[in-house]
Amino acid sequence: MYRHPGFALVVLFACLSLANPVESAPVNPHISMDLCPYCHVAIPSPDDIALGEFRLLRDSIDTTCKTCHADTACALGIGQVVHPSGIGNWNQRVCDGPKTLPLYAGKITCATCHYHLKPVGADFKMVRKVNFFGNDVDLSAFCADCHEDYY
Repeated sequence: MYRHPGFALVVLFACLSLANPVESAPVNPHISMDLCPYCHVAIPSPDDIALGEFRLLRDSIDTTCKTCHADTACALGIGQVVHPSGIGNWNQRVCDGPKTLPLYAGKITCATCHYHLKPVGADFKMVRKVNFFGNDVDLSAFCADCHEDYY
C-alpha cells in the first residue's frame, strides 16, 4: 500500500500534540476552590465577606461574572427577557425584593441568584432554590423569593 511521504509527519505531529495537550478552553473556576485566583486576588475571609469585600480581580461581582458569561446569560423564558442586576430599589408593581436570597451592598447581583461554586449533585445553571423533579426543573420557589405575588 502506497502512503504519501508527508503521512509520517502528520502522524508524528498528531502524537506529539496528544503527548503535550494545549488547553483550548479556559478552566472552569466553578468546580474547585483551587481555582479561586481566576476571580479573586485572595480568598476572602468571613470578616471580608461580612463587610462585602470579596477581594475580586475586577471592580464588582457582575463584572467578574461577565468576564466569561455574556450580558444575556440570564435571559429568562419566552422572549428572552434579561433579568436586571445591580438594582436595590424595588418596583412595587413587579417585585418586593428578595426575602431570603442574598444582596450585596444592598443590591441584586449575579451572586444573588447563582452560586459561584458548583453545588454537589444536580444543578440548573447553579441557580439557588431550584427544585428538581426527575429531569424537570421548578423555578417557582426561586422566583417567588422576590416575585411571590406577581406571577
